[in-house]
Amino acid sequence: DNLFMMIKSTDDGLTWREVDGANRPTTNDLESVDSRLVGNTIHIIHQVTHSARYHSFRTSDHPTHPDTWDIRDELAGSVEAIAQTATMEVRSDGSIVAFYLGQEKIHYSTRSPQGKWSQVETMDINLQPNQAGPQAVLGKNDIIHLAYYGTDDTIWYRRFLPNETLTPRQLLATGAGNSRAEYGAVLPLIYDSRKDEVVVIYRLATGYLWERRISDDAPPSDAVKVSDLKLVTDAVDSQQAGADAILAGESIYVLIIEESSRSIFSSHDDGGWQPAVNQVADILGSWVRGNLYTRKDGVNVYGYIYDAGSDGGAGLNRFGELVLNLPSSSN
Repeated sequence: DNLFMMIKSTDDGLTWREVDGANRPTTNDLESVDSRLVGNTIHIIHQVTHSARYHSFRTSDHPTHPDTWDIRDELAGSVEAIAQTATMEVRSDGSIVAFYLGQEKIHYSTRSPQGKWSQVETMDINLQPNQAGPQAVLGKNDIIHLAYYGTDDTIWYRRFLPNETLTPRQLLATGAGNSRAEYGAVLPLIYDSRKDEVVVIYRLATGYLWERRISDDAPPSDAVKVSDLKLVTDAVDSQQAGADAILAGESIYVLIIEESSRSIFSSHDDGGWQPAVNQVADILGSWVRGNLYTRKDGVNVYGYIYDAGSDGGAGLNRFGELVLNLPSSSN
């Protein structure tokens, strides 16, 4: 039905079942979804062709309504999307800022702690280039870091401040390609609170991942190549780079779907970016997303969901784990 299913595993990912299926959100077309876990609630932004919708789900540790949908299908903003791409962050006061794509520009709106969405605003309405593929991450003092793709072959970075204003944009890269296939060139952003550092990992048109880091008000670091593997992009009309990244302890881990084999490889930057290691072979990988968490046995893992070759459907979603050698306090 192309509708949300919140699925749960209680055996470390071996088996899965849907929870609260009777109360799924009714908005279909799941082409662009982003979420954040805060406390015992998963906050979700979901862009469809004509609007962006907000949903929330209460997790198993919720004190009164575990494993249930809460808010469903709430209108965050109405724009006509040329390609659905959305991201969000939840600030310390419970307010939410959502960014999503229109016909040419990235738009944004804010949900107050009381649950009211602001009017839709537009980034750089009179400036070129047009934009796509926003990615956001929350930093210190409720500053939201934002990176995105420019349709003239570029990658950009800026900050969304607590006073609802945007800092001037900074050019991070050129050579990102200029077709709709590259709209999702920027991977999920990483924020390291120990260094007050944002890590922006992005794919260039050559097929390789690169990264730059921004600390405080210092200029971005020089660009560093992440891997010698070319990664798949725009698989099954997804318009995104086939890769994911997380911070675990003091290291950044990436998962890469290699272009020719479509297998999943991993690498990390401990001691510099290391040669990629195969994790899942003999699939037709399309996309991958994951998170750091600690299993019931105390082991830290990079758990990830991936499309093993459904060609755009949902029948081959799979779960995998990359075990990390971290102290349990690192999560």
